[in-house]
Amino acid sequence: MQLEQDIPASALVRVSLLGPLEVSQRDASGAWKLVPEDKWKNSRPARSVLKRLLVQPGRRLSREQLADDVWSESSSEPVGTTVYNTISVIRGVIGKPLVKLWVSAYEIAGQALVWTDIDACESLLKEAENREYTSIQALPFLEQALTLLERGKLLEGEYGKWCYAFRKRAEDMLRQARLWLAESYEAQEKLWQAGEKYRAMILTDPSDEEALRRWLEMLARHGKRQDALKCYQDMKDFVEAQGFSLSNELEQMVASLDKQPMMEQSPRPAWVTVSPGQTKEAQPELPIAFSEAIAQGIIEAIDRLQDLRGYNMDHLRRQLLQLFSIGASATVALSMTPVGNISQTLLSGLNAMRFTLPGEETITHLEQLNDTLWHLVNDDQTKIVMQMLASYLPQMAAFAKEPSPNQKRIARLVASGYILAAEAEKENVSELEKYCEQAITYSQLAEDEIVQVDALRQGATISLIAKRPLKSLHLYQQAIPLVDRVSPLLRSRIYLGLALAQARCQQTQPALEALEMAHEHYPSQPENDPVFRYLAPSSSLSALHLYEALTYTDLQQPEPAWNALMQVDGIHPKVPTTESTRLEVLNLQAKTAASLGDLEKSCFYLQASVQAAKSGGYRIWQEEAYDVYLFLLQTWPHEKVVKNLLQPFWEIV
Repeated sequence: MQLEQDIPASALVRVSLLGPLEVSQRDASGAWKLVPEDKWKNSRPARSVLKRLLVQPGRRLSREQLADDVWSESSSEPVGTTVYNTISVIRGVIGKPLVKLWVSAYEIAGQALVWTDIDACESLLKEAENREYTSIQALPFLEQALTLLERGKLLEGEYGKWCYAFRKRAEDMLRQARLWLAESYEAQEKLWQAGEKYRAMILTDPSDEEALRRWLEMLARHGKRQDALKCYQDMKDFVEAQGFSLSNELEQMVASLDKQPMMEQSPRPAWVTVSPGQTKEAQPELPIAFSEAIAQGIIEAIDRLQDLRGYNMDHLRRQLLQLFSIGASATVALSMTPVGNISQTLLSGLNAMRFTLPGEETITHLEQLNDTLWHLVNDDQTKIVMQMLASYLPQMAAFAKEPSPNQKRIARLVASGYILAAEAEKENVSELEKYCEQAITYSQLAEDEIVQVDALRQGATISLIAKRPLKSLHLYQQAIPLVDRVSPLLRSRIYLGLALAQARCQQTQPALEALEMAHEHYPSQPENDPVFRYLAPSSSLSALHLYEALTYTDLQQPEPAWNALMQVDGIHPKVPTTESTRLEVLNLQAKTAASLGDLEKSCFYLQASVQAAKSGGYRIWQEEAYDVYLFLLQTWPHEKVVKNLLQPFWEIV
């Protein structure tokens, strides 16, 4: 069911692409009338071409692309004649002025004239996000989007390869709407409604363990331990009946619920801070001795970290012990744990602390801890970093909103923490975007131009990952007036990201100019730059070549893109690189090889990327690899070796 208030008065045609195709026209009285069947002239291709044009960004496609996607090799008629006849039928259905011919391409009018439910859903979700999606003001937009998305599968009845990526995008939007609604309902203490959204996510996709985990965590936050245990058992039975299994990590989490008494906790999710204008009642800073048992447990856990990385753990030990000596109360006894449980041991010690209004010494220790965590991020110890940040960052974020002599310094600490969180998160793009929004907000509170530029950089980077180039471009443009006041490395990184954002927005000459500026400002010894430690993953020499390759790729220049990629090489890296950057390089090498027509190389690099992303738990780059696979499939639709690459992506599909 379409909601009349969501359709602009200017719209002449209404098309439902979710579920069965329905096309309606507005009559003279303003009422919607379904287009009669005889107008379609019994033409199935006309329906398919209409759908294909409407889901394409910009709603414009060439005759050749339409013919390849809809007819492939099934038609003996000339391409031009086949497409022309079909377009004539579509013009008879929706009106000739709404289908424009551009030399050898066809374009359908935009949303203001030809309204589609899938584009409306995207607008509703964006509006909800802009209104802080957990707020009461955003709720109607989320509920309307969900009503449309639950009508049915996008492009129902279409089975061509072209529809896979569009269909997956609609499925992602459906999941996002349900997830945001669940969090919104929780914020309003509507736990049953929130739970039903999580249940719908699991029933739709039994492999969505993340939804089940969030559901259980919500119940635990509100002290509903028994409900959480029953929910887990019910969903476990359902998931296993569908042929899936739950991870050991989730089972361990549930086991801890069963054994330990539930602590009363705030219903606010761990990473969601108080909104502007809200305050948290401050308490005096109290000097309380820290438990020797926990201190010893932390020391031994850090010793075990020596086996995991090359970084000098003595430095980390000193930093943490300084932090813990601030003062905290604890009654939890820690047992010895294997290396695999080090992060949990560290987290137990951090969670034992109860911060009060922080003094200067406390802030200093937390700043030192943030510095230490950057070392761990650069060594891919991201799980530990995320758990440690979650133990203190939300509390500090609340204090940063309270007027105090140290407010700007605390805000700077919090902004840096959220930038760090956005660097460490590996799976959830929507979470990454939230961290970046928080980083930008607190950097403005801090009135620190360096942190502000860095927060804008991180937000723009994540916007590109989330496939929002216009938002990314806007964020980079906000940073440009400040770049002369930051270090050369950060300045180079801003120009580098700006070039990529401009390329994705089809601004060719500005992109090439920004790329030249990035090379001009890149320091000869980046390791001596004051922000090198914090920018190492995204401003290393490997990242410079990666962004250069991405920019050339978006400018449809595969040869210089390949040359830039080979300066790094994801198989045998020629320069130091993080695992995340290496995976991105591999994906781009696969895509660029395909653009150059090299089937063997493209399949080789894609297979290497998928295997590494899966073993390292990089969900984001697994999904990116799937997009590359679809590109390969579009390039070589009849190659068996390409079709055989689908198997590793089943859990994503």
